[in-house]
Amino acid sequence: MPLLTFAFAFVAMIPVANLLGFAGQEFARKMPNVSGILIETAFGSIVEIILFLVLIAKHDNEHGSSEHGNMIPIIQAAILGSILTNLLLCLGPCFFVGGLRQASQQFHSSISEVGTGLLCVAAFGLLIPSVYYSALKGSAVPIAIGHDTFTDAVLQHNVLKISQITSILLMIAFAIFIWYNARSQHSIFDEVLEADEHRDLDHEEDLLVVIVGWIMGKDMDLNFEIFMIVLLVLSIVVVGNFLRDGESNYLEGALLMIIYVIIAVAAWYYPNPDVATSNGVAGIE
Repeated sequence: MPLLTFAFAFVAMIPVANLLGFAGQEFARKMPNVSGILIETAFGSIVEIILFLVLIAKHDNEHGSSEHGNMIPIIQAAILGSILTNLLLCLGPCFFVGGLRQASQQFHSSISEVGTGLLCVAAFGLLIPSVYYSALKGSAVPIAIGHDTFTDAVLQHNVLKISQITSILLMIAFAIFIWYNARSQHSIFDEVLEADEHRDLDHEEDLLVVIVGWIMGKDMDLNFEIFMIVLLVLSIVVVGNFLRDGESNYLEGALLMIIYVIIAVAAWYYPNPDVATSNGVAGIE
């Protein structure tokens, strides 16, 4: 029964998300560039944002398992899954179907370069808390720093603070990205708005969940599984390489879809973590 409930609820969200995305596009066409882009971006991701906010509201800091109220692993997986879906599963079929109709498709390489750069910065920001935790969690003996002892609790606290600061900085980076495209490259960006090529870059605001969790007193951090982060970084590298020349074809689209399937298969067999802030898999015999 829970599986059927989830399936029906998921299917019901698809037309609602499409309607909200269409409404955002119509609003954006009638407003100045910067405000229009922000509104379209918000409308395009409103379903995911609401889902993340509901999950973070239900999160219980006192329990370490998702069966007892720990929703952070679900939120983290949803954030990365959303990014990977837009990078690979949405972009791949577009390249593939368009490549079947014409041998090569051209797009503005300057926009794709800036967007890929933003994705690299986002991946860097997501990677740092995980690497920080991974580098220090293996200490068998508590480390003394000044008058304090660097225990596991201190490590978790530091990771949380790093995640909160990183989320704010990445939101600032996204705002600068929007301003740069709307002001410095407005003539090119007007055409891109018509083609809607920038929608695969609208998930930077998913990091709002960390800031909202901070406000609500929830321990939401960016300490993802190393497995997840590696998949994200490799996907960004592949997509950035395909976008570099400003052209696409059906071969690149097929390769992106194949990469997504490989990731899906690996994720299916990857065991679920019992603890949100573990970079390994706890509780596996």
